[in-house]
Amino acid sequence: MQIFFSTFTAVLSMVAVVFARRAGAGLYRGSAAVLDVIYEHHDFSKSCQNIALSGKLSLSAACNAHGIDAKTVLAATTELDLNLCIGLGEAGNQLSWEVYGKFSNYCSNCKVEGTLPILTCTCAPINEVAKNPATTSIALDGGIGNENGTLSCRGGVGSLVR
Repeated sequence: MQIFFSTFTAVLSMVAVVFARRAGAGLYRGSAAVLDVIYEHHDFSKSCQNIALSGKLSLSAACNAHGIDAKTVLAATTELDLNLCIGLGEAGNQLSWEVYGKFSNYCSNCKVEGTLPILTCTCAPINEVAKNPATTSIALDGGIGNENGTLSCRGGVGSLVR
């Protein structure tokens, strides 16, 4: 039993160091950063097709199991609420990766374009740093992954579209 607790404590210490380094570097916010040690969320467009915005700013795509080229037979379409993944950064009106960012509270006229999908929106300022609304973009491959055929990000996992 003593060996188990020693090993468990060592693993927790390593995770805490990784979390502290990532959080200190300003790369990740919240406890979801610990999950990034296990799974990286990026490059979903390499194994997904029919990428589009749907509903109230959700991303939909038909994706294969992770690592399988998108040109092969596709799995069912999944949908990911981008509010779980994207917020407005410190500039106050720029899209950024943020767990439970709820960017749609401040942004409108959003669209996804390009083969390497880019989300572009017009966003109102959320603080005094930014004075006026701005058109801002974010490359979706930078924070959205394909986890066994399901869209995912640091803040959540997509659901099957019926």
